[in-house]
Amino acid sequence: REESISSRRLQGVERSQINAQFTAGTAQGVQAMYETDRWRINGAIIDGTATGNTAWSAEDTEYALTTRGEFIAIGDWKAVEDDIGWRGGAAALMFGAGALWQRAEFGTGSNLPPPDFNNAEVENLTLTADATWKMSGFSLSAAGFYRRLSTEVAGAVDLDQYGLVIRGGVFVQDDLEIYAMYEWGDLDIAGIDELSVITVGATKYFAKHN
Repeated sequence: REESISSRRLQGVERSQINAQFTAGTAQGVQAMYETDRWRINGAIIDGTATGNTAWSAEDTEYALTTRGEFIAIGDWKAVEDDIGWRGGAAALMFGAGALWQRAEFGTGSNLPPPDFNNAEVENLTLTADATWKMSGFSLSAAGFYRRLSTEVAGAVDLDQYGLVIRGGVFVQDDLEIYAMYEWGDLDIAGIDELSVITVGATKYFAKHN
């Protein structure tokens, strides 16, 4: 959800660190989408997570499939173009969930155990679920993440990684918003501490997102 919001419509200065860790990033592929007044569902075949603008012949993934579904319980799609509860704005409540299933290119691994997978035919299953609630002068959103990294390397330890982001904002004046965000993450790798970060900030809007 956080990645799909335009960078010019973010509540804070930047997206969360948890998003940076779990997002699929830039990739190329083919996507199909179906949308109604309440539902939006899409699925895609891509060339792998965070592959950027790689050439078609680059060794990256054997297959990578993604899907996401969203449901508007209150409001409409325009109301959830951002996560900001403008004063006088329409109320909105949206739920979303997504999944990625990816397998690295066969025969390209160096057989290093995790965390140094080094593309050792890693299978990546990533799941996410989120909710966004907005009303006049107030907003609250949350997202949870799970990623399973596994490989057939003998003796390798599979990784179960988790992340959580909670963000909220309240307008104290028509053009002044106070917001806060909490992030937690666990990469399941020895020697790497869990992430636990609180961010607070204020935004003075002169012409909303303009």
